[in-house]
Amino acid sequence: MFKWHFTLAPLVISLPLLCVLILIIPVVAYHNLSKRSVVDRLRFE
Repeated sequence: MFKWHFTLAPLVISLPLLCVLILIIPVVAYHNLSKRSVVDRLRFE
């Protein structure tokens, strides 16, 4: 008979990676958006 085991290893491995992505993506997006002024961005759209 098979016995089911709940392993925390995938969670422990993926959680730090997800936390890093959650922190890096907004910083990169803000850096790319802040290169131009608000007026220039509004004028472009």
